[in-house]
Amino acid sequence: MRSPLEMSTADEQIERQKKRNDTTRKRSTKLDSEENNPCLKEHHLSLKCLNENNADHDACTLYFMNYKNCKDFWYQVTRERRKNGIKPYLPPPADRLKIKGEYLKANSPK
Repeated sequence: MRSPLEMSTADEQIERQKKRNDTTRKRSTKLDSEENNPCLKEHHLSLKCLNENNADHDACTLYFMNYKNCKDFWYQVTRERRKNGIKPYLPPPADRLKIKGEYLKANSPK
């Protein structure tokens, strides 16, 4: 039979584990949303490539580069909007296509 001290320690450990699981679940839900992750499609495509190629990273290099470029692009957009005081810092999904189009138009070779 466990002493009351051991029970409280075990109960505390269970509570800590529950909180940890809740935090992990919230974090994964947040990243699995198009609202919070503008590169969700690229992320899924890179994972799909890994799955289809038996985790051969060399076969999926283009997918990884595309995902990295996407993350870098939206990081720069977010940084610029934060600097200019535009909220939300990460534009909503409805505005992203327009922002991407403006960027491509402004930075295309002439």
